[in-house]
Amino acid sequence: MYRIVTIDDVAQMNRAGEFAVAHWLWGTTYQPEVTGRLALVEGKGFALRMICREANPTRVYTRRDEPVYKDSCMEAFFNFAPDRPQGYVNFEMNANGAMLCAIGASRNERTPLKALGLTPDGPAVKLDADRWQLDLFIPLTLIQAIYGPVEFGPGTRIRANFYKCGDETPAQHYGSWSPVGTEKPDFHTPQYFGELVIE
Repeated sequence: MYRIVTIDDVAQMNRAGEFAVAHWLWGTTYQPEVTGRLALVEGKGFALRMICREANPTRVYTRRDEPVYKDSCMEAFFNFAPDRPQGYVNFEMNANGAMLCAIGASRNERTPLKALGLTPDGPAVKLDADRWQLDLFIPLTLIQAIYGPVEFGPGTRIRANFYKCGDETPAQHYGSWSPVGTEKPDFHTPQYFGELVIE
């Protein structure tokens, strides 16, 4: 379980607890250190920061909804309303700031957010010699456009998983925050999402 703190501004992100993508799956031997923080910005939305300690990340794709999972990629899959039928949103992001995102109940039932007239801003990226960082803001207006009226406060529970992958990188790799129990690589497994609770 991850406990989500509520903050007044993204400048307070360091108040959020840290999580780690530390379950390396399907024979992965390349295991860069990946950590993150998630916070609820009061009345505005969710702020996500993920950091990968990795030099020269593969970053081929540059446009919205390109297959960024083939690059060095950090991902966050959220079900913001587990008691509703819409499913989960996948945010898949590379070090160029290109983002792939869709909504649905499973891998084979995905609708790109742009097909719904929704175009969330991609992440801000910071590239250093030995690491790269993503900062993504997910507005409440976006969440409500997908799920309908929904409120977030103390005790609210959502389901999510966080990932690191690189399908076409020099060292193919797959890691997750919450363990995934499939035999073959598949992050579209909401049954393995972990629980997040707002404090």
